[in-house]
Amino acid sequence: MEKFPDNRAMLSSAWIYPLFVGFVTFGLMILFDLSTRSYLSLRYIFLNHFKDLFWCFVFISLARPISSLLSWGLKTMVANNLLHSSWGNIKSAMTKARVWLLAFAVGYLGLAVFIHSDSAKVAELSKIWLMVFLGVFLAINQRGLINHLFFRSKKMTLLLAFAVVLPFIALGIANEKGTMLVFLFLFTFLVGVALSNKIFQMGGRGYILGVLSSTAILLLLMMVLVNLSGFDARTAERVNAWVNPFVASNDQMAILHWFRDSVPMIGYGFGDIPWCGYHLSGCQGVPLQMQSDYTITSVMAVVGIGASVVLMMVYFAWLALIARQQMAFASEQMKSRLLSGGYFLLAWVILLWVVITVFQALVTISGNLGILPLTGVTLPFLSYGTSNLWLNSIMLSLALFQPKLMLDGNKPYAQ
Repeated sequence: MEKFPDNRAMLSSAWIYPLFVGFVTFGLMILFDLSTRSYLSLRYIFLNHFKDLFWCFVFISLARPISSLLSWGLKTMVANNLLHSSWGNIKSAMTKARVWLLAFAVGYLGLAVFIHSDSAKVAELSKIWLMVFLGVFLAINQRGLINHLFFRSKKMTLLLAFAVVLPFIALGIANEKGTMLVFLFLFTFLVGVALSNKIFQMGGRGYILGVLSSTAILLLLMMVLVNLSGFDARTAERVNAWVNPFVASNDQMAILHWFRDSVPMIGYGFGDIPWCGYHLSGCQGVPLQMQSDYTITSVMAVVGIGASVVLMMVYFAWLALIARQQMAFASEQMKSRLLSGGYFLLAWVILLWVVITVFQALVTISGNLGILPLTGVTLPFLSYGTSNLWLNSIMLSLALFQPKLMLDGNKPYAQ
């Protein structure tokens, strides 16, 4: 620390951390109510989630060293290998980089095969892969994204395929179609942004055509996904429950409809939520995974539909604040010409995490409301789930620490 004096300042918004505490506390309170007043098998779920939250706050308290370590890893282990593998002039360096990338790919897919029965862990592992490699790919491309999304550069196309194809293979191994849908939303969004930029550069109204084109692509991909459900009994069951909720063999969608329709205008409030229904012997009410897959319905039960809409607006505004902060930080690093710096790459990874989180929330909310089939994906920070909560908390801790390049006279410190 004496050799490398601290020359950076904290720039995080004052709203990010308090809102995080508010969201995770609200989710914890719902779990407390659910664990004490519903299924007997859920009686310890609150304590387990409380333990997970303890580790999340540990991650956040270690934001600075975690950020330094990951920014170094992104630069030396990911960006350098990606660049050397395609544009290196020294054959030995190119070979070494390709060996490292192959080792990453084999290790990732091997781990997915080993834990394929736990689809939630495979989903989080796939998010990490996508955030790291696609985030670095976007950082390398920046404004040239359109040229490489449409395969005008063979080398960049290979890097894009390396970042994108492997997560889909891993999710296919685990049969995790909910996260696949989230990734489809993400890619459709990227295509829309790329088209918008290109059309705008040509003098047209890029944002309109970009939105229309991305929507059309998304609908096409969803139709393909639904039609493929016939080859998968689990997915076909969920699609049938989505189309015919009150006659399908899987009655979870029908139960969610009933539960929301019964909620008072201001919600039941804690302590009065009929998780098990009324006039029933034992608990035969809401599904067991109520606070992992169907969290937004639980939120509506507590505070009512109107307050839930307001809460979700604050939730998405909070995520937008994090994204805006990362965009500003990346722009500052570009002006400082620190494009190869680890923190610059990390800003893109965090920005991609925010986009994934937004689409994950949209998918789970749409599934609860019957707009999409039930997917089983969680609502980040509000839902129960160890791996999902840990990953999102680590990413939030990275967003909380934003080092700023400071000047010492005329001499700038390098990252």
